[in-house]
Amino acid sequence: MEALELKNVEEQLYQQRKMLLQRIQREEKKITSTEVLNPDRSDLASSYDQQQRRTAILERAKSQLAEVEDALQRLSQNRFGECTNCGEQINPERLAAIPSAPLCLACQQKQEKR
Repeated sequence: MEALELKNVEEQLYQQRKMLLQRIQREEKKITSTEVLNPDRSDLASSYDQQQRRTAILERAKSQLAEVEDALQRLSQNRFGECTNCGEQINPERLAAIPSAPLCLACQQKQEKR
């Protein structure tokens, strides 16, 4: 990839990182602030369901953040665009769609089959 393209990817990853950190902060705040006064069974069930959904959203955001931070690290080590599994170059179109992609399409498909 050219230097200008890498700079654009880096900016895109930092923006995504910022957005994910904000989402994580919001979800953590929602999880800790959800408390029902004098709950009945339906309130408890509803609260539990909301907590489960928020926890799932939070975990997914944390996972995405780790992927973005890994991509930024690969970028700083001049390894961005290399498959972390086989070492081959990742298709630029794949990186344009998913800048944090650590695997080439072939390795990604193998991993998903497992």
